[in-house]
Amino acid sequence: MKKLVLILPLLLLFSICASGANESWVSLGGEYSRATENSSAYGIDFKTKLNSIGIFYKEYEFDSDETRGFFTHDSFLLPTGGSVEAYGSSMDYSYSDADFRSHLSILFGPAFRNKSDDRTDYYLGIGPSIHMLAVTESTDSVMGWMFGLGLDAGIKMNISEKRFVNLGLLVDYNFSSYTNYNGDGEWASDYSMTSVRPYIGIGFMSLKN
Repeated sequence: MKKLVLILPLLLLFSICASGANESWVSLGGEYSRATENSSAYGIDFKTKLNSIGIFYKEYEFDSDETRGFFTHDSFLLPTGGSVEAYGSSMDYSYSDADFRSHLSILFGPAFRNKSDDRTDYYLGIGPSIHMLAVTESTDSVMGWMFGLGLDAGIKMNISEKRFVNLGLLVDYNFSSYTNYNGDGEWASDYSMTSVRPYIGIGFMSLKN
């Protein structure tokens, strides 16, 4: 919980800094996620892999010098399944029969930009990362929150004066997790999760000043 308390003021601070931005990029597209989670329970070490696919919404805003700013990346994914490993054995699982399934995440923080030429920009964003995974199957329901840090790196290629295509990769490391299983909540111990998410999208840019 202390980590979450530190993250929330950062969001407010970055929002205030972004209010003076004069250039905005907004994009929407497809995203794939591959997450690897390490945790312990009852003295047993587990490695869980999760695949998700869906869409993203991203916004980058830059200040007057056009090199620094603020970004947010929102992911709306559908978890499909993966595998669980313990004691050297592995078992595949699927969420195809789940009554409800959702994998949401947000990554936000300071952004940096390197303008290669009139048509191409390289960008980088670094900041707090939050994931939410929810699955309901018959009488069981689980919702997990994962907290950590991540980065977004990509390339923006203009296809017209106001439109562009962007390609990129998000990588985050989550070090804290809270899970609610059928109404009972608990913070995880000895927890870590690494997520790798390539994406491709199309967007629009605008000048505010």
